[in-house]
Amino acid sequence: MSKGQNLENKDKALHIGDVSVRYLLVEWLEGNPIIDGAIYFDTKEECLEYWNNLPKYAGYNVEYTICRITNAH
Repeated sequence: MSKGQNLENKDKALHIGDVSVRYLLVEWLEGNPIIDGAIYFDTKEECLEYWNNLPKYAGYNVEYTICRITNAH
């Protein structure tokens, strides 16, 4: 790689301000994901707080996954 190509690639690098992160809480019922109605959060802490306050259902196999979503603008 030539020096000119290396400088060209640096100009195309993403700046930290160009990337946004959100969190998605996905509910799993009996091993099946319920994507419709999944909730987005701006911070992981908000997501965890919401999850901690969800009602617990006896007799159902309900699990949750927190997904981090990174978007480049």
